[in-house]
Amino acid sequence: MEITDVQVNLCAGTEDRLKAYCAVVFDNSFVVHNVRVIEKADGLLIAMPSRKLTAKCPSCQYKNPIDTSFCGNCGSHLRDEATIKRLQRDTKIHFDVAHPINPHCRQQIETAVTSAYLAAVSDGGNADSARPRYHQGDDLD
Repeated sequence: MEITDVQVNLCAGTEDRLKAYCAVVFDNSFVVHNVRVIEKADGLLIAMPSRKLTAKCPSCQYKNPIDTSFCGNCGSHLRDEATIKRLQRDTKIHFDVAHPINPHCRQQIETAVTSAYLAAVSDGGNADSARPRYHQGDDLD
């Protein structure tokens, strides 16, 4: 596996811990969107794309995040505040959509994304990296 491109989109504002979103291309064939660069006290964290765990509304079957009180579609009451707090404390609410399955792959991704992020920051974010190249549905042949 080879990382053939990393597109960095810097986030506006320097006060937020979220510094950038990236698209990582593997072997000029497969792209992973929404890889995040997050600033921590001890350095940068490269976070893989994730989404919230969902559960269906008993009334309309609409999928809602498990930490919501009311259905986003029909407005039915789903959970009380105490249940939501317990879920947030005891349940992993976010899960990775894509992630490396071994330490070598994780290190390759972290190195490539960190290098691309630092290059984009030193370039002032004015480079070609600000223009999206890989969108869902784009034909990459």
